[in-house]
Amino acid sequence: MSPDGFSTVSRSGSGAPPRSVIGLSRFQLAVALGMLLAGLLFYPRLPERVPMHWNVHGQIDRWGARNLFNVFFPPLLVLGMALLAWLLPRIDPLKRSYARFRGSYYLIIDIIVALLALLYGITLYSAFHPGWPVGIIVPAAIGLLFAVIGNQLAKVRRNFLIGFRTPWALASEAVWVRTHRIGARIFVLAGIGAAAAAFLPAPWNAIVFMVLVLGAVLAIFVASYLIHRQLEARGKLGDRLVGPGRE
Repeated sequence: MSPDGFSTVSRSGSGAPPRSVIGLSRFQLAVALGMLLAGLLFYPRLPERVPMHWNVHGQIDRWGARNLFNVFFPPLLVLGMALLAWLLPRIDPLKRSYARFRGSYYLIIDIIVALLALLYGITLYSAFHPGWPVGIIVPAAIGLLFAVIGNQLAKVRRNFLIGFRTPWALASEAVWVRTHRIGARIFVLAGIGAAAAAFLPAPWNAIVFMVLVLGAVLAIFVASYLIHRQLEARGKLGDRLVGPGRE
């Protein structure tokens, strides 16, 4: 029984405490540093207000003052993500799993960090050139992000940090693996569709984007439940996490 009230029903075990295989990512730290340097470089030259939000037509509909928070919060956010990406696997009860998808874990976080850096660059550039087509670039980039991450999620093994963490997937390794095989395909297709939807006229670009993303999440949730029911009926749930007193 683990201190958090869960135990792993498994044939293999070891008395030695598991160690995390996840270290600080040089790429993520470099991106955070690059964003900080860009902020320092452009801060004195920025106009008195900077763009904060765009509507479905790709037009700036909210501005913020040029201050330290608005300019330097995004780089600090990326730095915080890099530190959390290193820290959280160390306290995950399923930290042993990360050794099986270490490369995919780094790639998924790297892609998210790269997107945040792109958004930061777009924000700085739009402060000087507010009329360029952000309404196409950003949704298309997010859609491609979903597609690439979806491709990597098929390799992710059971953990409490990333992946399709449905109750049934977390409770069984077999359900987790099958959920992620199916969910990865759904996410890739939804991401490609969302990227293509960026080229539709407003408001259909936003409508189709949201329908695809929310539909993908719902489909994966339902699929995970059905997979659990199917494996449970066959007695093939395999390695499971059970609550206290239920070993």
